[in-house]
Amino acid sequence: MRQSESHYDQIAALLGRKVFQRRRSDPAEPRRWADVVEFLGSDSSRDDAPERFHRMQDAVKAAIQSCNDRDNAYLTKNPIKRYAPIHVQELRELNDFLEALMRRFPQLAGGDKK
Repeated sequence: MRQSESHYDQIAALLGRKVFQRRRSDPAEPRRWADVVEFLGSDSSRDDAPERFHRMQDAVKAAIQSCNDRDNAYLTKNPIKRYAPIHVQELRELNDFLEALMRRFPQLAGGDKK
């Protein structure tokens, strides 16, 4: 599997999460820690949330870098007919969302960034 296809799977999963979709229509979302935990795919404890958050940040940044390295405005996966391209603007929107989460929920800064 090409590196960009690996990025594609990770990013497509994040873009499809309900919390992110609600954020697109209401910039005040998420308001609750439980929604953040749901987005992160974490359990109800705060222990693994920072680590998961940092992995997501790294994945989004790597996907943006992959697009930049290939001078491509889209993240793709074959076969193209089956997988809709993800525009780099969506990657930036996801990155902005993660930055907003960090500002709104400072507990995400905890733990070691890996």
